[in-house]
Amino acid sequence: MGAIVDTLHLGQAELKMVKGRYPDCLVTNKTMSHHIIQRYRVIIPGESEESYYLFLLNSCIAMTSTNFLCRLESDQAFAKRMRATVAEIIEKNRDS
Repeated sequence: MGAIVDTLHLGQAELKMVKGRYPDCLVTNKTMSHHIIQRYRVIIPGESEESYYLFLLNSCIAMTSTNFLCRLESDQAFAKRMRATVAEIIEKNRDS
């Protein structure tokens, strides 16, 4: 299994979630400013894309991911699968 390399636009709270889920990840701040939202390159060793994307969706930060957005645009089967996953998450949250 390889590594996930992604660029995420996150605030400090969201970055803390990513680091909590992936404590071995390498994070590089790519923003040279003091904005609330920063651009981070995240490298997560040994993680599958599928479980990474599920983490992003369940954490409500999928739309901050460059990889996720590019994949939605370029892969219709992936987009269809992610829409179904989002519908399941919404339904599960509605029931709780």
